Amino acid sequence: MALRHALTHCIFLFFVLAQVNGSEFRYGTVRYENVGGNTVRFVIETQWRRGMVFPGTGQDNLAMQGDVVEVMGDARSPTGPVTFETGDGQRYLVTMTVTESSASEDLVHGITRIAHRYPTPTDGGKQWVAVLRGCCRLGSGTSFSLTTRIDLSSSQPTTSLAFKSLPLITVGKHPGSSAAVVVDLPANTPRGESARYWRVGQGDEVGTLVRPDAALAYFNGTDYLFGRLSLNTAALPVGVFSLVVQASLSAHMVPLDFRVNVLSEAETDLRPTLRLVDAPTPPPGQRTLLSGFVGYEVVFTLEANTTAPDRTIMARGIRSFALPVGAMLAAGRAVGGAGNQTQRVEVRWVPDAMQVGTHDVCLEALDSRRTASPQLCISLSISPAPGPPAFSA
Repeated sequence: MALRHALTHCIFLFFVLAQVNGSEFRYGTVRYENVGGNTVRFVIETQWRRGMVFPGTGQDNLAMQGDVVEVMGDARSPTGPVTFETGDGQRYLVTMTVTESSASEDLVHGITRIAHRYPTPTDGGKQWVAVLRGCCRLGSGTSFSLTTRIDLSSSQPTTSLAFKSLPLITVGKHPGSSAAVVVDLPANTPRGESARYWRVGQGDEVGTLVRPDAALAYFNGTDYLFGRLSLNTAALPVGVFSLVVQASLSAHMVPLDFRVNVLSEAETDLRPTLRLVDAPTPPPGQRTLLSGFVGYEVVFTLEANTTAPDRTIMARGIRSFALPVGAMLAAGRAVGGAGNQTQRVEVRWVPDAMQVGTHDVCLEALDSRRTASPQLCISLSISPAPGPPAFSA
């Protein structure tokens, strides 16, 4: 079976191409676009432990935004080096461009782009199955196996779903409460189409990860139709664990391999809050819905707050890893000091004609001890630009 590099790189002075062994996997998801015929452009988004020999251009000689690294994982493991297998006999090494780096959180987050041509639209009438495979997960040593199902038939969408939730979702324990905490895992296409259903990963989709008991992490009732995952935090231990979820639209399916951080009751009381300014609180189980039009700027304001003693909101402490294409987070401004500080940022976006539909944005706030707020997800409904006014005689 051939093994080749996914991309050809021109290496400039400000790029570092480094081989990384033993890197620890935190998060991953895969999406794709049919760019013509049977050619697919895969976009693999992953997050790793930065200090695990990710050399780069930072002052500490570790990877920074803009660096290019070749991710090997633990090549000595039975899984072998990290590879992307397209399902038709081809394998690619994973070369990642770093899009975010944090020394304080010990993480690098980046994008890998792989263009691949399939011989036929389907694998004998079935979906092509592409897998990002490697080892090892942060802290557990288990392998991962992100599984994407692809159908290139003319009746299928040309662009797949993309998950919009956070790589690490923080939830808290609440004294005396046995109610499950519900977290959003929205997935949309760039054109604003939402997934039709979600399910927990199973079989080979989870690698060697040991899944939590089904009573601890599950889709309750019809929540599988809306991407609302229930977590029994009263029964879950304090700490971080991994989960795999799949989302489907028509005949394709994309993976999400993410982590959940369960806070103690004491730490839950101290975590920061994040809210949408000047917007009504949505009904339980629903996201706030904002509306906009093609060609008109959509602007909304987010406010983070901490009242925990000796804590502030981190600089650039309100963040998202998956804004709509063209959207940006404006610089934040903070008011107050340790023990009572508020920070506000604006999200600005001018949607284009190809973005009509519903788009989800998920964000979090971090305090100076790197404790995160609950994830906040917002739906943006974009309509075609209104026509000029009509006047009658």
